[in-house]
Amino acid sequence: SMKLKLLSIATLVAISGSGSALASSNTIPVGPNLGYGDASNNHTIFSTVANPSWVGGNLHEENNYGIGLSIGVRIKQNDFSTLNNQYKADVKPLLENFDNNPFTALAKATEIKDNLNTLLLDTRDSFYAQQDFVASLPIVATNNELGGLGFELSGSAIGRQSILAGDTPINLKTAYLTNNPTASVDDMIANGLDINTAIYIKTVTTKEAAINYGHQFFENQHGRLSVGVRAKMIQANLVKSISNLDKYLTAASRGDDISEQLDEDLKKHTDISDTDTNFGVDIGAQWFAENWMAGLSLMNINSPTFKYNPLGETNDEQGASERVFANHVSLKEEVELAPQARIEGAVYSENRHWSAAASYDLNSAKDLVSQEYQWATISVAYATDASGSWVHALIPDVRLGYRTNLAGDQRSYITPGFTWGPLNLDLGFANFDDIGKAISGDPDEIPEAFMANIGLEVYF
Repeated sequence: SMKLKLLSIATLVAISGSGSALASSNTIPVGPNLGYGDASNNHTIFSTVANPSWVGGNLHEENNYGIGLSIGVRIKQNDFSTLNNQYKADVKPLLENFDNNPFTALAKATEIKDNLNTLLLDTRDSFYAQQDFVASLPIVATNNELGGLGFELSGSAIGRQSILAGDTPINLKTAYLTNNPTASVDDMIANGLDINTAIYIKTVTTKEAAINYGHQFFENQHGRLSVGVRAKMIQANLVKSISNLDKYLTAASRGDDISEQLDEDLKKHTDISDTDTNFGVDIGAQWFAENWMAGLSLMNINSPTFKYNPLGETNDEQGASERVFANHVSLKEEVELAPQARIEGAVYSENRHWSAAASYDLNSAKDLVSQEYQWATISVAYATDASGSWVHALIPDVRLGYRTNLAGDQRSYITPGFTWGPLNLDLGFANFDDIGKAISGDPDEIPEAFMANIGLEVYF
């Protein structure tokens, strides 16, 4: 199948040693922050990840300690169905039925070349697939006199795949095919086609540890001001590789699953990375009034940077094939987590059960696979008071949000979620079909964009 084991790539990355990971260097929201949006909310401990000042301003007077755990996944792709369908209809049968009949070899090779060029030119600029995994473990302790202290351990794994191709992705070496009319398909691919096309893979794994402190610095009859700072240590492995298409065509011609070749390449790919360690600093401030909140946060104010492994530096065949694409990708790439500012606001009903919130990133920034993001979110939520009657404990907290990326892929997600006792479940999807595609596991039906977070949070 032409699934290319897209989903297995990030799984392999995770297995290959991502450990536990952190979220603040990742663009996926953790825990109920998916449903609530990026504005901090007084009903979840994961708000400490959203704004470092929250831990100082949202003091739980009777519950001074809390711990959470969230595991999340995102799958997204563009133009996969075009690539998959055209390959299965126009290319795969020709490769599998190629024979070394001297009267038809040149014609068949020409047809394979033409169909591949059509497929690659149709999809080279639009196709990508990406998989993200993130885990987050926040711990919060608050004291009315000393303020709030938060810790977070987290980790992430990202896999992203795309196609690199020149304006003529594949040329035919007619002289070879004419002189070798009984060439096997392997020989035809190796010597009869000039393949200027490759699969481009990026993987990133991170481990992060953060500590943040927030305190209420000012109070009057109208409300109180909380200010906070977060320091985080990020360990990241950034790896990229360029693999020429010829080996995958050869595998397909033998009837092998292309994904097996991809898996083999990925295992080599993950071995070539050095670990980069850097530090990041976030700051935030929030004003808490009786029935509303307004906040500002600034992430990565010191612009931590991370490097990918260099490409095109060896003198072998692999190095040469990497240099072919020097105009398409940066062979020496450094990613900067640029400073990004966010404003947020929320209004609450008098009993704090109902809330509406919104957030807006004031500028775009790039993630560790160099994709731009600038989120705007809005949500409404209802939270029961679980400390009230036993009936309240049976009713889940519910939330419904909408988030849109104003930069980069410009994708939007509908984000419903609920909390029942200590359990959180939040989903994000571009359209309702994505839920069924994510659940089905059908290799030909990959969601356009789908997120899911599941986890626990407990106060003591």
